Amino acid sequence: MSDVPLFALRASTALESDLDWYFGAAESEMGLESNFGAFATAAMRGRTSAGATPDGLHDRQVEAAHRHRQIRARLRSMPATLVGVLAAAYEPRQWPRELVQAFGRTSGVAVRTFTARTAYKKACTKKMARQDSVSTWLLGVVLRGERELLTRIRVETDGLFGRACRAYEDVCMVERRLAKTA
Repeated sequence: MSDVPLFALRASTALESDLDWYFGAAESEMGLESNFGAFATAAMRGRTSAGATPDGLHDRQVEAAHRHRQIRARLRSMPATLVGVLAAAYEPRQWPRELVQAFGRTSGVAVRTFTARTAYKKACTKKMARQDSVSTWLLGVVLRGERELLTRIRVETDGLFGRACRAYEDVCMVERRLAKTA
């Protein structure tokens, strides 16, 4: 077995592209920033549209909405726990550098693992951890170099992330097969 953690291996380009976009940029590309300003402007003008859009903006928004629906349908066909793993891995969040060095893309998954949460609760009970957050505690574990615990968390994290990626890619494969037969 290789010593390379799963997070260091690249997921397929399509998977990376889809999920980075879906969890990080989809809403803004569809024009779903805040609707309050547009709603207030439309109400003051007495019409349902806030005004004209730049050339091609509507088309890009429609394309983004179509892509969003496709990815959402794929995710909905997967078990919710695996979708949660992908959401944790691809959420647009800045993790501490040391956590990213230890867990890479899967830092958000690592802090949510059963192993990490259980060890954190145990540390809190023994007053070895403040009641801050699992991520703050896990950063401490990384900084202290607690190899055995980090290995257990990494194994669980890699397994969860690997299963979630395979499930998403399986859904994509079925989608491609159905498209060929249609």
